[in-house]
Amino acid sequence: MNNSISTEKAIAEEQALLSDVWQQTGLRFRHIGGISTHDDKIAEVVLPILARWVDFLLESGVRAEVYSRFDTRAARQFLGEILAWWRKEEDLMSKDVLVQVLEVLVTKSNATQIWKSFFDMNCPRVRLTLLRKLAEQPEISGEVRATILYQLQTFPDEKIAELTTRQLLGIAKIGDPAIEAWFASQRDTTNPRLMKVVSQIAPESRQHRILIPYTNSFPDQFPELASLEVDLQDFRAILKVQAKRLNFKIPEELLSLNLFDAWESDRWTQVALQTPDYRVLSLWLRLKDETAVEIRVTTD
Repeated sequence: MNNSISTEKAIAEEQALLSDVWQQTGLRFRHIGGISTHDDKIAEVVLPILARWVDFLLESGVRAEVYSRFDTRAARQFLGEILAWWRKEEDLMSKDVLVQVLEVLVTKSNATQIWKSFFDMNCPRVRLTLLRKLAEQPEISGEVRATILYQLQTFPDEKIAELTTRQLLGIAKIGDPAIEAWFASQRDTTNPRLMKVVSQIAPESRQHRILIPYTNSFPDQFPELASLEVDLQDFRAILKVQAKRLNFKIPEELLSLNLFDAWESDRWTQVALQTPDYRVLSLWLRLKDETAVEIRVTTD
């Protein structure tokens, strides 16, 4: 059972709605969250019933569950109703669900309508990911970008921390100089996702980006001296430990703070290592994800 539907009143309200769905469609569901409206056939018959119920639902948790069923392209015909629900909704969690729904529904043809609804209500605090989509529309781009910048400047750190790396990067790449400048000003952030994005979009970071070519070879083909998987933040310290243990010199570029900024995940690079006794060693690096890197040292 969904945590948002846990009181007796909410459960009774949910069951009454589901009973109505069954009587009108012949479709049985145990919970509202189990209604798969991404199936166009189900959406066609169930969404109109859900839409009619919204104004009669007293429990905010039940409303939030109903709203969530409209996160499908099949719900675009209900855009007017969804915007009206958003205007009237007082529960913050339910309101946020509706904004997530709008992120799915926004298109070139309805972007101005969505933006005008928020603008008319003097409500600048809308989810940044929705605003990013709206900013792609030329007619409203300037206003939306100004709102995005305002949110970035005024949001508390914990709100920014809720955004994923992909979401942050999407905002950073809108192409607005003022937004890029805000990201560049965040160099001292302790948010690892924001830090990664800053290093990718800041002009000085791009100028000093370290490029090491990928290889089609694999370290498994050679005798192995070391094999580790470490956090990116520990990479330089671990590399120095291995250099001391195996007696090789670390190429200067591998100690750069921006080393992994432009790297693709799951691709190997191979770097030749110098040793005092002229042994042939290779350092292999593979970015596992945005937080970890795999290190191997081999010999011929």
